[in-house]
Amino acid sequence: MDNPRDEISALLSYYQSFLTNPIHALKQLPNSKWQHLVITQALAALLASFVVVIFQRNFEAVFFLFALPVMVIFVTALLTAVVYGYFRIFVRQELPVDRLHTLTTISLLPYILGFPFYRLLPPLMLVAAVSCGIALITGLVENFGVSKQRALQIVGLIVAAFISFWIVNRIILG
Repeated sequence: MDNPRDEISALLSYYQSFLTNPIHALKQLPNSKWQHLVITQALAALLASFVVVIFQRNFEAVFFLFALPVMVIFVTALLTAVVYGYFRIFVRQELPVDRLHTLTTISLLPYILGFPFYRLLPPLMLVAAVSCGIALITGLVENFGVSKQRALQIVGLIVAAFISFWIVNRIILG
């Protein structure tokens, strides 16, 4: 697709398909430029932040209008780098970075969608983490030919680290 609007429209259609049937959608990742993935991801995070502002109506909520898109883009890049590095260093398998970035962008969608509700029900963040992990495992197996065991290893470690961080954070913050 040469027209960015057409590609972004196709991505939004893919996201809708992902939300209605994630396992089926993850069997075939969209072919998108990373810039368009970043734009749609930032827009989704911005919309989630607007929902937070509407419900909370305080300065912290307004802060997320700026912070959440940046955080999500950073986490996507970090997650892509960790998974890529794991396969490159420990498995000696090189995964295409652009396709891996597409997968991590899509896999983080449950986190973005759940974000407005985490303050109401904090354990929902754990459900989102597991959902993101399942999406990542499915995408690795279906699109990269990674064994289920190998995908479970790396994603399990990432999700376990996130859950551990969440628990420690909840204890410290009360």
